Amino acid sequence: MLLTVEEDGCLTTAHTFLGHTRSIKTVSVNRKDPCMIATGARDGNIIIWDRRCRPHHRADEIAPAHHSLSMFT
Repeated sequence: MLLTVEEDGCLTTAHTFLGHTRSIKTVSVNRKDPCMIATGARDGNIIIWDRRCRPHHRADEIAPAHHSLSMFT
């Protein structure tokens, strides 16, 4: 969920994103194009979102975004 802070300090929902199956650990907004947002979650996926597109639109997805630990043992 993307929230907007109003002038009176209240929060309103600006956009809702659906896609991760576990809690979000990180969010990054593109400084040159704030409509592009990347999220990483405990489900091991990174999803790139484009707010200009239809609701819940995934511009790209990296799944799984990391290798299992067994590769390194």
